Amino acid sequence: MKRLILLFLILGNVTLVFAQANRQGHYRWRNDDGTEETATWIEAEDTPAEAMQYTNVRLRVEYMRDVSDSGIPFALFYYETSAVTDWFVGTQITTDGSVNAFKLTETIYYDQDDNALDRLTTTDGYTHALGWCNELTEVLFKDLVDGADVEVEWCIQPTANAVLNDSYFIAMKLNGNIGYESYAFVPELTIVENTLPVELISFSVVPNDEGLLLTWQSASEINNLGYIIEQRFSLDEDWQQFASYQTHAELEGQNTTTTQTHYEFLDSNFYNKDKVWYRLSSVDSDGKVNVAGVVPVDLTSATPHQFALDAAYPNPFNPETTIPYRLAIDTQVDLRVYDILGKPVATLVNGEKQSAGHYTVKWDGTNANGNSMPSGVYFIRMQAEGKSFTHKVLLVK
Repeated sequence: MKRLILLFLILGNVTLVFAQANRQGHYRWRNDDGTEETATWIEAEDTPAEAMQYTNVRLRVEYMRDVSDSGIPFALFYYETSAVTDWFVGTQITTDGSVNAFKLTETIYYDQDDNALDRLTTTDGYTHALGWCNELTEVLFKDLVDGADVEVEWCIQPTANAVLNDSYFIAMKLNGNIGYESYAFVPELTIVENTLPVELISFSVVPNDEGLLLTWQSASEINNLGYIIEQRFSLDEDWQQFASYQTHAELEGQNTTTTQTHYEFLDSNFYNKDKVWYRLSSVDSDGKVNVAGVVPVDLTSATPHQFALDAAYPNPFNPETTIPYRLAIDTQVDLRVYDILGKPVATLVNGEKQSAGHYTVKWDGTNANGNSMPSGVYFIRMQAEGKSFTHKVLLVK
């Protein structure tokens, strides 16, 4: 009997060791208003925070590893509405925010795979061997060091599907697997109402043959007369206004609306500079100017540094949507539309050889025969240089 009890205790201890072999450690919520070196923290380490819908937030997560994983491990990001479950299942956070409460998004303040600075507290003798900043990579493959912890800083954005005043709990899973009992700390985020006059979903600048195309999308607007655009060519310069809603009709606002609105403005100038910054601001009916977003553009090369299929806009759409993509080198491109069953609907780019650069293509919601497709979810898939990218779009009629 004593032997059985001893065996039970030994097995119990072994189970505990394995349960804690991989643990999610310290975390810190971070805002998105500064560079990696100078950004401020929203809250102290291991402290819950709040975030507004359509506003970028960044979460630094520490993952502690004691055991070896076969192959090159990968990290995924999840959210859950409860922190009291026995096993954290959750919903994976991807670049698609049409259904989920969060989406992976871009920030102008660091690049993909930048070193994650401002390290978290070292715990229980663990060493901070590696750390990366991650934006749009849904499955992050990294060659991790056995027996050392890793930090990843994810950039996410609460979407219209996030329930106001509800708390969400976040997890980074290595190889898609971590138990709730293996949490040292559970990141918590409460979603609050966005009180800004303009809820900006996106703001980007894409070089093309005609100049620099500024595009942005608002989720809603309150008493918005329109937008002004400013630029500068170094951080030491003052902002200079070069376009406004008073001089350009395409910059006029929607006054008050709760529907998504897409805007475009072409800066047709070609600058003999290394870099340019654009600042987008809205002006309300009281004349108050509210900064909506800032985007830096590298003018030394219009060639993208990586392949990417960017988010289509508008989305949901009717009757057509624009699909941007980027090519890092000259290559053949295949871009097609599939229905929810995986059946091909339309071919937008049919294996054509294209030069490195930025591209856009439109889909008008029709199939290969020119027939209009019914309302529903469709998938845009791009294949280039052995890589495959997929985004979801919603056709609404």
